[in-house]
Amino acid sequence: MSAEPVLPDTAELRRRFTFRPELSLLYDRRHGLEHRLNETAATFVSCTFSSPEPASAVARHLGVTQDFAAGELARFWSRTVLAHTRPHSTRKSGAPPGWAAADLAFPLVIEVELTKVCNWHCDFCYNVWKVPDDYGRRARSVTGGAGDGLHLPIEAARRILDEAAENDCLRIRFSGGEPTLHPQFREIIAYAGEKGFGIELFSNGTLIDQSMASFLSRSGVRVLLVSVHGLAATHNRMTANPRAFEHAMNAIRAGLGAGMTVLPECLVSAENIGEVPGLVTRLAGLGVRHASFMPYVPYGAQDPRRAVALRAVQNLIGECTQATGGAVSFRVPCAPRHCLETEPVPIRDRVAEEFDDHCAAGVLWMSVSHEGRLRHCPHSAVYAGDITEGIGQVWRERIVPTVREALQPSHPACAGCGQFAACQGGCHLGKVRSYPGAPPGRRLLPVITAGGR
Repeated sequence: MSAEPVLPDTAELRRRFTFRPELSLLYDRRHGLEHRLNETAATFVSCTFSSPEPASAVARHLGVTQDFAAGELARFWSRTVLAHTRPHSTRKSGAPPGWAAADLAFPLVIEVELTKVCNWHCDFCYNVWKVPDDYGRRARSVTGGAGDGLHLPIEAARRILDEAAENDCLRIRFSGGEPTLHPQFREIIAYAGEKGFGIELFSNGTLIDQSMASFLSRSGVRVLLVSVHGLAATHNRMTANPRAFEHAMNAIRAGLGAGMTVLPECLVSAENIGEVPGLVTRLAGLGVRHASFMPYVPYGAQDPRRAVALRAVQNLIGECTQATGGAVSFRVPCAPRHCLETEPVPIRDRVAEEFDDHCAAGVLWMSVSHEGRLRHCPHSAVYAGDITEGIGQVWRERIVPTVREALQPSHPACAGCGQFAACQGGCHLGKVRSYPGAPPGRRLLPVITAGGR
């Protein structure tokens, strides 16, 4: 006969888990797991975190005896602390169910752009300082230097991380430019790890060898996103770096060897779509189990790169799934319309799982530029303020209300769509044109073309 479970030490539970009651979301900082809670489970967690006598609080709240409450509370926490040892679904890249229902006092996730320096020269880059006003070919990257304005100062990085930790932010994603080229990259990563965040790193992989991967894993980096856009010749051409593919493959191997979840992210355009199944097969052979496809969004008639239709990306996912025998799962981030059409059409049924997220930028997460300026999305050049004003204040007073307004249906098809609550009309980057109380930014409005394969 098995022993009755005992409630774990409540002080340890409070150190290990973060509870965001607005979304009934419990986050295990030690293992990077998100638990979406029902009403009873949320009561258990709330009472554990807020009351010196959790069982008594649960009994009062649920109208049950204290003995019954104590037993159920112990069983809940005993299962929850061991959840990482059981099979569990992988977190989706976007928003949880009901993501648009609640206004958060502070974002769940912050993407921090550490530097504008990069050693690739991708002509499709969405870094806003590389996109010209005529929406033509991107500027070449800044490849080095330590001058003012190139890197987020480490003091600013600490300020961001301190405020995020004080307000129960769950995860930090570091990006760039190429974030590993920040002169104090290791110090910033270590500081974020000390704060207990789940850390994601978006890199081109150039500097990630076995030693660096081991450091990242020890410091709390759980997810390593590596840009890879084709097989060797295509990838090297798209990045204007003759060894880019070699470095990306080495980084993927090193990340997997260090125990991180490695998520290759592939931009999909007319130039490379034909060889993506071959790339994915190669990645699966390395041990990759998850990948993201980013359909290219042209910035206008002067943009030399051609898009592909979302339907073509859907077909591509089918080809890649077949090529890998289902060993790799796929996501399409950045909020494609769930109808998968260039112009909105109303739909009733849910879209395929690979497309069914909304990115939720400005509602669940936000971005900080390498200059310390705040915005809803890293692809936006419209800023709501800067970190000296307080991330939480700018988030609550400017970003969330503005994005809420932008998410209102602006097309008749969206207004009558059965999936609008989940889709919210797709990407809202171009709908955010200014923030109240902030100077106007440079609006970069993507021009989506029908494309095709």
